[in-house]
Amino acid sequence: MEKAKKGSISLNFGLRGWLVIIYCFLSFVIGGAFLGVWQITITQNAALYGWNATVLFSLTNVAGVLMCLVELWISRMLMKAKVSCARLGIGMFVIYVIAAVLMKVFSTNMLIFSLMFIVGYITTNGQSMMVNGVLVGNWWPRRRGMVIGITTIGVPLGSAFGNGLYKVFVSMVGQDNVFFIYAAAGAVVVLIGLLFIRDFPEQVGAYPDNDKTLDREKMQKEFEAMRKEQEKNNPWNFKTLLTTPQVWLIILMGLVTFNANGIFMMQSMNRLVVFGPLELEQAMFLMMISSFVAIAGSPLIGIVDSKLGTKNAGITICVMALVSTLLQIPGNYMAMLIGMVIFGVVMGGASNIVVSLASDAFDRESSSRAFSLVQPVMHLITMGINEIYLVLVSRFFHNYVPIYIIYSILLVVCITVFGLKYNPSKIQEKDAKLRAEMNR
Repeated sequence: MEKAKKGSISLNFGLRGWLVIIYCFLSFVIGGAFLGVWQITITQNAALYGWNATVLFSLTNVAGVLMCLVELWISRMLMKAKVSCARLGIGMFVIYVIAAVLMKVFSTNMLIFSLMFIVGYITTNGQSMMVNGVLVGNWWPRRRGMVIGITTIGVPLGSAFGNGLYKVFVSMVGQDNVFFIYAAAGAVVVLIGLLFIRDFPEQVGAYPDNDKTLDREKMQKEFEAMRKEQEKNNPWNFKTLLTTPQVWLIILMGLVTFNANGIFMMQSMNRLVVFGPLELEQAMFLMMISSFVAIAGSPLIGIVDSKLGTKNAGITICVMALVSTLLQIPGNYMAMLIGMVIFGVVMGGASNIVVSLASDAFDRESSSRAFSLVQPVMHLITMGINEIYLVLVSRFFHNYVPIYIIYSILLVVCITVFGLKYNPSKIQEKDAKLRAEMNR
């Protein structure tokens, strides 16, 4: 099948393609907003009802570990072609809508509120980070860098929506009723998914990469052959993926860049207010600024990916994360502000990189398999690291400066190892070898 030009940054994605982009974008918005309002609610309810803020913040990592287990199950089902990725995402958002409503009803009950947060976190982040990545790889095998850059604008926009606009919504509908807004937004995503979203463009008469130069009859035959390949003959299973060194380099890049979100966003109030030098209003302003910068950062990294290559895009994210982290160490408000502006680009880019690396290294038949395994493994390791950070801060350091130093070292290691060792052609060579062995 003829491939669309990889470096293209054209926005001609077709009507069906734009519907998929809007669907992915909105789910990213809701995921970011849901986590943002959770952090603010904890901070406020800790003061009002005596909740233990540190323990509740750690629930983000508990939910993350559970989400990883769900993602691994999804990965196994996808490899066996036993589940529709699109339908699974819709089902997860139905569950999220129910959880958001219950969070409103039981907003002062710490146990139920926390349990529903875990459910909401697993469904929104599992859907946006897992399902969206597979969908983008299926619909845009060659242009995924630009597309994922557009859709992941929703991550920082959602954070701004959750943090920056929270007070506006509270003044409009009251603090408890804010969760009805998030439930209604989830219902919109469900409706779009039911009406328009399918796993592959060929299922609705559209073209991969919206490349209309492809012969439709030939394209359909190749699609049917690819589906059979996915179900029966694809050599990339759990064991093969996990014993491939280049896959672990992708996991390394993913966990290091995603770890920035863990420190700067998921632990934002903990590091800036509870164990940090700022007041709540100052911290919310920093997070809002960072989130709005990330709106431009996401497509910017997408353009770097499309023009300079996915490997260079990953290294760029790491270098910017390093600068941002070092600027947090002095504790000076202006340095922190500049660092958070830079982090905004990192936050946008971190949402892009794993799906881009999987699509860059693997062909269309195998990229969804690789991504569906890399993503939960990366998340699981990252959540473990974030939990270690929380323990170190709460029990030993009582500030985040040592965490910034540890993370800076991790970034330098990643830049060095990934820059020297990552080579997607090695995966392509192994793919050819595995297929030759299967056909003997």
